[in-house]
Amino acid sequence: MSKQKKVETPEEKEARFKDRFNKLLSAANSHTASPVAVKAFQETVAECRAAGFEFWRGTNVRSPLEAALWVVVEVDATRVLCGAIPVIWKEQAKDFLKDSGHAEATPIEKTLIEHAAVCWLRLAAMEIYYSAAMRAEGNTLARCAFVEKRLMLTQKRYARAVETLTRHRMMAEAARLLEARADASGAARRVNNMQTLKAATA
Repeated sequence: MSKQKKVETPEEKEARFKDRFNKLLSAANSHTASPVAVKAFQETVAECRAAGFEFWRGTNVRSPLEAALWVVVEVDATRVLCGAIPVIWKEQAKDFLKDSGHAEATPIEKTLIEHAAVCWLRLAAMEIYYSAAMRAEGNTLARCAFVEKRLMLTQKRYARAVETLTRHRMMAEAARLLEARADASGAARRVNNMQTLKAATA
């Protein structure tokens, strides 16, 4: 009598796909990753999508702008600061996201929060670079003007990011209030209609 083949449960199937996804992600997530590893990961992502699994949405996979945020901390900041400060900045960047409601935000608002965080850190790094450049010996007017222009552009980007996030939140809140009023108005009309109907049939 032949053995019956064990049927894979949905949970086991998901675990199998997730394990393969994470292993190939680790292998391909490097500047030195081979084209074979990257291709294998691409194929696995397609297989996961076809099977209905979207593991790339998990918290362990950074969004494009969140990845940019850590590049600013781990690469750009180390060029103008000593080794300890970028470590602190990384924790402060996490606090920025947390205090801005990143975890509970909608996908669009998440993107705006991440963009504001990137601009905030780039502005901080640029302010430090500006201070160092202004104190450097042998400065020329052209050099000073160039650095100041870069600083002003960074300031504008941060201000615009904050304004966009604030405007989005105001519009979202206004939409929620309108929806709540419409629901309340509809409920009041239904109550009024029921009372009118009862009075007419009494």
